[in-house]
Amino acid sequence: MGLQEMQMTLFHAPRALTVRSAAIPEVAGAPALVPLKLQGREGVNSLFEYRLILQTPDAYNFKAGEGANFDLGAFIGLELTCGIELEGHGSFVPGMPGGVGANQGAGEREIS
Repeated sequence: MGLQEMQMTLFHAPRALTVRSAAIPEVAGAPALVPLKLQGREGVNSLFEYRLILQTPDAYNFKAGEGANFDLGAFIGLELTCGIELEGHGSFVPGMPGGVGANQGAGEREIS
C-alpha cells in the first residue's frame, strides 16, 4: 500500500462516532467539525448527561485560527444528532446459512 492510499484510508475511513446538525458548517461538501470524544451517564428514573467534544479534521488543513472561529451562538437552539456505531458479537460459522452467527447486535444508536 502506497503513502497516498494509506492517507486516503486514514482520513476517509468510517468513524464509530458521527454528528449531524444544521449548525455545523461544511467545507468542500463535508462537515467542518467531527466528533472526537463522547462521554456521559444515564440511568433508570434519573437525568442523563452527555459531553461531546468536536474538532476540525486534520485533513482540511485550516489556516491558523480559521478552524477555531465558528459562531458558537449559531449552535444554540439547533438540534445535533450523534450516531454511535455498535459492534456486533458472534463470528462467521462455516455452513450456517446467510452468516447467521456473525455481527449479532450490530447497529447504530442515536442521541439527539
